[in-house]
Amino acid sequence: MKRLAALALAASVMTLPACKESPSEPTRPEVTGTGALYQYGAGCTGWWILVADSGPSYQIADLEPEFEQQGLRVQFTVKERADHTANVCMVGAVVDILAMSKLQ
Repeated sequence: MKRLAALALAASVMTLPACKESPSEPTRPEVTGTGALYQYGAGCTGWWILVADSGPSYQIADLEPEFEQQGLRVQFTVKERADHTANVCMVGAVVDILAMSKLQ
């Protein structure tokens, strides 16, 4: 009887989910810099692209209407979205704007 109880206990422990914490999502750093805004049209209507002076391009999730000007020079701070690591445009990482201002 003790053997049967031990087997039942072992089986129940093995079917429980692991108690250790799941790995947390990697921290996505903020990126600050200057660049220019462009509306991307090749099958990706509605997307605005931020081309940083340092080289990378970023897809902007929600651009305020005041910044929707082709070639507008801006200073920015953005952060990559955790829920949009890739999409059909494939121009760059999808980012949220944390801060943006027009350059003169």
